[in-house]
Amino acid sequence: MTLENHLRRIAFGDPGESTATPDHRIAGTASGARTDRECWLAAVVLGARGRYAAATTLLRRLRHSRDVVIASLAASTIASHRRQLGGHAAALPADGAALAAVAGLPLVPAAGESVAGVDADSADRNAADGDAAGRNTAGRNAVAGQGPATGTDAVGIAADADGVDVAGAWADALLGLAADQLALGRPALARRLVGEVTAGLDAAFGNGGGSVRSRVRAAWVGAEAALAGGDPATAVASAEAALHLLRSGSRATPVRHRAKTELVLAAALLAAGSDPARAAELVASALTVIDAHGFASLSWPARLLAAETDPAGADEHRRRATREVHALLPRVDPELRRLAVESPWVPV
Repeated sequence: MTLENHLRRIAFGDPGESTATPDHRIAGTASGARTDRECWLAAVVLGARGRYAAATTLLRRLRHSRDVVIASLAASTIASHRRQLGGHAAALPADGAALAAVAGLPLVPAAGESVAGVDADSADRNAADGDAAGRNTAGRNAVAGQGPATGTDAVGIAADADGVDVAGAWADALLGLAADQLALGRPALARRLVGEVTAGLDAAFGNGGGSVRSRVRAAWVGAEAALAGGDPATAVASAEAALHLLRSGSRATPVRHRAKTELVLAAALLAAGSDPARAAELVASALTVIDAHGFASLSWPARLLAAETDPAGADEHRRRATREVHALLPRVDPELRRLAVESPWVPV
């Protein structure tokens, strides 16, 4: 197995991969990354386990990669780490840069071309206007080049399974911008951006097509936007759709995405007041996965949610969430540490 595929399995796929590999061995595997693609996957692996400083070291260099897909994904990942520690406003510039990096590129490659990276010189020619953030990019990206594949025309055209391609990078950037808008009190704009992603992927790959990771992330942000807009029923439906998509896929379920989906669905169910017992079960299931795999980035938010689903143990869940944040801080770079300390949402 290549190092890239091994890192993919740790980052996204095989449920047994990271439980069978201790945290220090995972860090050692990540340290062997050499290509830009391997380094980005290593940063994803490290960030998921709360090793933010190590991840940031890789990501800052990757923002200048000649592979614009990796440059875009690196910027999106930096933004994601900032959001995870309460820095939504600080994430906006990185998300904008991520979108600009792939502006004007076709979501579907021309026949014979790779779905993977695009050289920076080619990207510059395709995106001469440069500043894409804030424009309606779904249609423009889908119709660039040879145009979108839609409906039955999409048969045989596949996105990278993990979204490590132009379409995945574009979706990550727009969904990151949508998540930023939620924290800034703009749920309507967030919903519009999620709609752009869904429409763009449908136009490029057919209804429901594209990578599962992109579709699941769109469902998360859609659910969060619905909650912010006072529509918990829509939030529940969106999160349920994400969970169904993960369970029905032909590949191994990405365990981190499943755990987060369970947390999003639990929060939606609590807001809807419809099934508190199921919400508690979902949080417990997510925590089992989080603890087994060492997903420190999800652990403390899950404990805070557990305080809502388990009132009898609420104080202990909150105390543990605070302890876990304090355990994270020594592995966080100075900028992220400042964002965490200043955030009203992070229990420091």
